[in-house]
Amino acid sequence: MAGLNNSFFTSEMTLTNRGTQKAELTLTYTAAPYYGGGSGVASDTLPPGQQRIIPDAISYLRSLGIPIPASGDRLGTLAVRISGAASSDVSVTVRTTTAVMEGRAGLAYSGLSTPRVLTGPSYLCGLRQNATDRSNLAIQNVGTQADGDISLSVTVISGDPLAPGQFNLFDTLAPGEFRQFTKILTYTGLPISNGYVRVKRTSGTAPYYAYAVINDQSNSDGSFIPPIPEDYLIKQTDLIVPVIVENSLFNSELVVTNRSRNERTLSCSYVADAIQNSNSTADFVIKIGSGEQLILPDFVEYLRNTGVTGLGPKGSDFAGSLFD
Repeated sequence: MAGLNNSFFTSEMTLTNRGTQKAELTLTYTAAPYYGGGSGVASDTLPPGQQRIIPDAISYLRSLGIPIPASGDRLGTLAVRISGAASSDVSVTVRTTTAVMEGRAGLAYSGLSTPRVLTGPSYLCGLRQNATDRSNLAIQNVGTQADGDISLSVTVISGDPLAPGQFNLFDTLAPGEFRQFTKILTYTGLPISNGYVRVKRTSGTAPYYAYAVINDQSNSDGSFIPPIPEDYLIKQTDLIVPVIVENSLFNSELVVTNRSRNERTLSCSYVADAIQNSNSTADFVIKIGSGEQLILPDFVEYLRNTGVTGLGPKGSDFAGSLFD
């Protein structure tokens, strides 16, 4: 599928059977509207203990007899139903990439098991639209034909207190149907550069899924943003970021989103061997206003600039966990 800035994305798919029984696979491809058509159903098998890496998922599905066009933009969802083996033993992983001078750039994501689909409201956080990054949003009806259509509302909210605003979008999706909103923050023309999205099912009973992608404006390298169920953090008082790094090649960005109606104060501890304080720990506080989203692109440098002690000048390699 053609993307922005001369990108052209294709998907590699990996099928893995970790079990001891042959897996019978039923593959249902649902083409997205306006992207070539070609919906259909096919079957395949995956022997026990085998992993199959399929370089081009669309070509693979065509080889099984699904009537996807041979060329042009082709986009859709794929449901993989398993029999003959435990579904917990079989996994599906996809890498969607575009060619760049250094190789390929893109992102990877795994197939959804039933516990990961959504029925209640969810949030997609950390989105931005600027000269270096763009954000897209995708929504899907992941139910069966028996589950029927669903309607979803999408609320886009500015995370910048100096430029508040929000807008709503609405869509109805048939079973398996997919919809992408390119440059979601500016989709209606409202100039939101820092924001987040709330998705809610407003009618129907089928489960849904939503995700966002932040793409580099230069090479289309992407970050996959999974949804956060609205009730996920209820009564949750402690959060852990597994690793925050800073070295000559990489640094970590931290995003803090406050979707509540009250200002919040986070009491944080960053633990890394390179920190010169006792116990290799730097303690600090982050305050964030109601509805605000903080995007901190180089987090360790942010701590230096705000006067957190024990970090020293740039040059040491930092790798450690962040506790709230």
